[in-house]
Amino acid sequence: MANEKLTDKAAFPGGGSAQATDLYHSVVVNDSTGSAAGTSTKQTYQQLQNGVNLLTEGNTLDPDADFIPVYDTSGSATVKVHPQFLKPWSIGSNNASHYTLVIGDSGGVVRQASASANNLTIPPNSSVAFPIGTEIKILQSGAGQTTLVAGTGVTVVKPSALTINARYGVATIIKILADAWICTGDLD
Repeated sequence: MANEKLTDKAAFPGGGSAQATDLYHSVVVNDSTGSAAGTSTKQTYQQLQNGVNLLTEGNTLDPDADFIPVYDTSGSATVKVHPQFLKPWSIGSNNASHYTLVIGDSGGVVRQASASANNLTIPPNSSVAFPIGTEIKILQSGAGQTTLVAGTGVTVVKPSALTINARYGVATIIKILADAWICTGDLD
């Protein structure tokens, strides 16, 4: 990378003590041919130093490292998102009776607001293809006890029963295989 300071054409100090606001003219150079690849840009000293640090931190970068598969309800597709860019939990509407999860419940809170006992069904992958890693929280906001029910062919690994133990109790389910989920939380 060729760099020079725009104000006085001094060479980039490469780790020296430049002002963070100093602007430099930066050109990306193709390693195999030595020719410039595209147009030049203006960058601050700090941006350039961050780039130098990134290049020296490791030789191989995994573009999917630390990314989480999530279902994008606006685009109806599975995408990979870095955790810092995940939207806050969406809070679903109150379900006053039995309920079967839908793809739009991904990464959200499902509220069971029934006054009587009710079931929340986790459907098989053939019905609703949640991406592996999907996490859904179930809140029993009503007085009626909510029981999580595994749909046909679905396995739910749990430390205890699949019944939320009290009003305002929360259970969390995480998809680990095509038809397998882990369930934890306020369960009896």
